[in-house]
Amino acid sequence: MYSRKRFHKVIRLCVSGLLILVLGRFSFAATFVFHPQYTSHGGPVLLGQIAEITDCDDTTRDALARLELFPAPPLGEAKFVSVQDVREILTLRGIDTTVHLWQGAPQVRIVTSPQATLTVLNAPDQPAPVSPTLRARAESRLKKAIQEYLKSRYPQLPPCESAFSLTNEDTRWLAAADARVIIERDQALAPDRRVFIGSVRAPGGVRAIQVEAQLQPRPLVVVAARPLARDTVLTREDVRLADDVEPAPGYATRLEEVLGRQLVTGVAPGKPIALSNLREPVVIKRGEVVQIAVRAPGVMIRTLGRAKDDGVLGHLVPVETLDNRGKTILGKVVDHQLVEVYAVSAQAATTTP
Repeated sequence: MYSRKRFHKVIRLCVSGLLILVLGRFSFAATFVFHPQYTSHGGPVLLGQIAEITDCDDTTRDALARLELFPAPPLGEAKFVSVQDVREILTLRGIDTTVHLWQGAPQVRIVTSPQATLTVLNAPDQPAPVSPTLRARAESRLKKAIQEYLKSRYPQLPPCESAFSLTNEDTRWLAAADARVIIERDQALAPDRRVFIGSVRAPGGVRAIQVEAQLQPRPLVVVAARPLARDTVLTREDVRLADDVEPAPGYATRLEEVLGRQLVTGVAPGKPIALSNLREPVVIKRGEVVQIAVRAPGVMIRTLGRAKDDGVLGHLVPVETLDNRGKTILGKVVDHQLVEVYAVSAQAATTTP
C-alpha cells in the first residue's frame, strides 16, 4: 500500500502532467515578472512562487503558477535560478516559452526557512538529524555574536572563546541562509560562565534563543606589525599580539617565541607568524672572513678562516683556514664572525680539501 505521502506525490505528478498537456496544447500568452528573492516554506518550488504571472486568464495563470520547477535548496544554502533556467525547464516539459513575456529580476535567489525544515522533520516517519556542516556554521555564527556582544558590553574584559551546546532546532535556525544573531543581554552564573539571551532572525521568522556558555581567555596570536622582509631578525617593533586572528596550530602565541629569531620568508602586515617560518638568525655569511677560536684544556688559540656556508647562531658551519694548509673544519657559531672549535672535535672533523 502507498503511504499517504507517496500517494500525495503521485497525485501531484498526475496533476502536473495534465497541466503540461493543457499548457503545451494551448499557447496562452502571459507576462512573468520574476522576484529577486524567494523564501521556501516547504515542498517543491512552484513557478508562481518566484514570479508574478499577469496578462492572461485566471485558468492559465493558475495552471502556470502550480507548475513545480525543482526542490527547494537545503537549509543554510542559497540557490540562484536565472530566467533562462526557468525557460529551459518549461521547454523540456513541452511548454512554448516564446509566446510569453519575461520581465523582472534576471535571477531569483532562493533560500529555505528553518520553520519549513522543522515542519518536515517533526513528521512521525522522519528523523531529525543535523549535519556537521550545519552545526559548524551555527556554532561559528553564535560564537561571533557572543564575541561582538562581550566586546561592546564589557570592553575591559580580555577576548574570550565560548563553548556551548545547541539544540537541533537552535542549530537549524542559526545555520539558515542569511540568519542574523542578536545577543540582547546576559546573566552571569560564575566568573567564567554566562547565559546569553537574544534572537535569531532568518528567512521565514524570528526565534528567541537562550544559551549557556563557558568562557575562557582567547589565545592571542603574534602578527606582523608592518611589512617584514625575508631574513628580518624580529624585534618588538616588528610584531604585535592580536585578538582578531583565529588561533591555529603552528602560529606563535607569545612574543618570546619570535623575538630575536629570523624570518625564512616575508610576512605581510597583520598576518600571523608561523613557527615554521622562523629560524635562528644567520650571523655569518658565506665567504666572510671569521675568527676561529680553537679551545683545548687550559689553552685557546685564535686564527682566521673563511666561511664556506651561511652560519646560524648555535649551529655548525664549515670554515676553511687561511693558513698555507687551507684545511676545512666544522665550528660552532657563537657570535658575529666568530666560530668556536674544541681541539678534539677539530682533529676529528679535519678533512683534506
